[in-house]
Amino acid sequence: MADSDDFEPFVGRMRGGGGGRARSYLSRIVRATRRAGERAGTRGRRFDGSRIGRGAGLARLLGSRSRLAAFRQRRAIVKTRLVRLRGTGIGGARSHLRYLQRDGVQRDGSPGELYSAEEERGDGGAFLERCADDRHQFRIIVSPEDGDQYDDLRSLTRRFMEQMEKDLGTRLDWVAVDHVDTGQPHTHIILRGRDDREQNLVIAREYISRGMRERITDLVTTDLGPRLDRDIRDRLRLEVSAERLTSIDRGLLRRADAGRFLSPNQRDPFRHALETGRLRKLELLGLAQPLPSGTWQLEGDVEDRLRRLGERGDIIRTMQRAITAEKLQRGPTDRVVHSDPPATPIVGRLVERGLADEFSDRHYVLVDATDGRLHHVPVGRSGASELIPSGAIVRISATPAQAPQPSRPARFVDAVRLETLSPVPLERLPRWPGLTWLDRQLLADTGDPVRDSGFGRDVRSALAIRRQWLLDQGLASSSDGQLRAAPGLIETLRERDLTGAGTRLGQELNLPFVPARPGERISGIIERRVDLPSGSYALVANSQEFTLVPWRPLLERKLGSQLSGIMRESGVSWHLGRGRGGPSIG
Repeated sequence: MADSDDFEPFVGRMRGGGGGRARSYLSRIVRATRRAGERAGTRGRRFDGSRIGRGAGLARLLGSRSRLAAFRQRRAIVKTRLVRLRGTGIGGARSHLRYLQRDGVQRDGSPGELYSAEEERGDGGAFLERCADDRHQFRIIVSPEDGDQYDDLRSLTRRFMEQMEKDLGTRLDWVAVDHVDTGQPHTHIILRGRDDREQNLVIAREYISRGMRERITDLVTTDLGPRLDRDIRDRLRLEVSAERLTSIDRGLLRRADAGRFLSPNQRDPFRHALETGRLRKLELLGLAQPLPSGTWQLEGDVEDRLRRLGERGDIIRTMQRAITAEKLQRGPTDRVVHSDPPATPIVGRLVERGLADEFSDRHYVLVDATDGRLHHVPVGRSGASELIPSGAIVRISATPAQAPQPSRPARFVDAVRLETLSPVPLERLPRWPGLTWLDRQLLADTGDPVRDSGFGRDVRSALAIRRQWLLDQGLASSSDGQLRAAPGLIETLRERDLTGAGTRLGQELNLPFVPARPGERISGIIERRVDLPSGSYALVANSQEFTLVPWRPLLERKLGSQLSGIMRESGVSWHLGRGRGGPSIG
């Protein structure tokens, strides 16, 4: 072999040429794929389940039907929200289900009744147990425009869900509650995120956004018949003067150019009259202005402002219904609508709590306050974390902005704090033998301000009666017009309250009541929550005795569970594990 053919093998790792950083073969493939995706316009496309979700093809078929035929269909709104349940989501699902069954949602004011495909009275607890390991669930609101023409929405809901099963090719596990306490009857449906093979139920976006609405409108149209010309014209005439976003507004916005300039429809006399009348109404609202040559210009934010006007109108109607139901004397100037957290705390009687937006689960409260006014306050999603009985005395205040902490779940970090001062109504407090909110007001250096009007006048009267009761019982004395409490008054009244409640509950449970003392170990089953004028308590029972300890919202999830803990001055430090080093809430 010639010398020029000699070679010396070098044993080692292969390296990329050019002196650059070594790259694996896989990384080069990934980069080439990304570059190809950029050229194809697919980069950044978010996976939405349309390729593997159920019902996609059918939804496209339903959406391609004749628009002329759809014009005469009965209309309906279908809102669907996917809620993840892993982690703490099941607690929110429990609160949501409980809230849907609250009092006053039926025509006769009775609580909402849960039902399912086969059961007239559904079992919410069993449904939640089946959902325990689910990844997600669907919360659906179905609201037919002509829902008030149905005596019962159950038949419509069951046929709708049967049609969904056929469309999606699987059995569905669901429960529903009908709400007819508003001007628009509607149904809340909670659908498990599992199919009949216990696999994750994935529904195509097209079916959620289009297919479900098409199915419910078909059913309502079959039941009530297609819309007649007279019905369509009457509804459009009502929209001319409405202070909300209407179908006429949407048509105007579609026809307006980039500068929001447009002219009323000239070809159809009826449409021309409708659009002209609507534009005149928008002019009065400061949302449109006429220009020469019969043209108009809409404001740039006309859509958002009309939506806010509609929401405010809904709030005002909600407040008026509450005033009528409670027989309150509150004039227009005594009604306050808050869009932001209140600048100063609001103290008063809880008149009503509801969902400002049932789709996004945003709550509100109506409070008849001590300043003599009725307040509508949004409280966000945290309003569903704990049910407060109507008639309770509450305080609403703004919370300082703070970041979620590992020991404090993010859902408790909200702009508004809703605090229960007395779970028992004011009428029962003046002569109550135990501790009450009135006692704290009388003994505080600076109590909550109370105006001599509305609920404030009722509070002033109750404070005067309570003051005299304390003097008659020898629990306080008066000097120079000032009330002086006997030593240990607060603790004395609290013990009276707990002892009285323990006696009543002992007769019911056939167990002796043992007061909990600081430093003692508490062990037993969390049976239920007990609301007393001095506060809310958890009833903890074992086979031999029971006791009452301060209630905490976290205990809602532990009802029926065995817990143990140590009684402290501020409450119970609960231990969730059996070992000494187990997790605790305290």
